[in-house]
Amino acid sequence: ISLNYYLDHLSESGASGLLYMTVEHGWSNIHRITIQCFDAHGNLLWEEKASSSNTWATTEGGAAHAVMGQIEKKLVRHVGGPGLPLKQK
Repeated sequence: ISLNYYLDHLSESGASGLLYMTVEHGWSNIHRITIQCFDAHGNLLWEEKASSSNTWATTEGGAAHAVMGQIEKKLVRHVGGPGLPLKQK
């Protein structure tokens, strides 16, 4: 389902925001993740991207692990903020 569909129905759902994640698997063990955070009105609050293209991963599992490690580090700065009101353990 497209991002626009979710944004159009966000206010109807009663949600206070939306985290939208896209995951791409490219050739040569390159993975990309984009996470976008929108408020209830569809305004982009923040966006984070990560890619395994700048790692030396030689396997698909290694590339996936590398990109997940990158995005996890980037998400830490948003914990407790708009769109990600979670508490870190």
